[in-house]
Amino acid sequence: MEKRIIYTNTDGTICTVTPAYNDRLSGYKPDEETEAEYLQKVIDKSIPVDATNVHICNENEVMADRTFRNAWVQGVNNLPETDMPKAKVIAQDKIRETRNKKLQELDVAYQRADEEANTTKKAEVVAKKQIARDATADARLDATDEAGLKTAMEIIISEVSAL
Repeated sequence: MEKRIIYTNTDGTICTVTPAYNDRLSGYKPDEETEAEYLQKVIDKSIPVDATNVHICNENEVMADRTFRNAWVQGVNNLPETDMPKAKVIAQDKIRETRNKKLQELDVAYQRADEEANTTKKAEVVAKKQIARDATADARLDATDEAGLKTAMEIIISEVSAL
């Protein structure tokens, strides 16, 4: 099983390092050194000296879903956990990306309705723009776990896209 090295940066974010066991340039010589010695060389070479909580773990102990990667913190046994308030901000940012594109489309639709003096169409566009603006404050983003937040984010993005 491959190992991962996890550490906390000075800014509080966590990083993972994947040692390159099979890369001819990695320097790993199984005939001449133990895995622990090789991992220590990787730590010495790749981890900043001001990093904290340096921890070696198995590959399967690092979360596979990287959607909220920038919200990871070192938790129990120094393994990655998702900081849900940070993850919510990431979800809101992803929704904003979709929302901003949709608002541009709706601005054009509003201008066309205005040129046509179509007050009904203008009112519809205004309602859609308000729904798009409110998307980042949707209560579904108050999920208590990463899977629930990801599902809520994807649904909201889909709804905004469909406006």
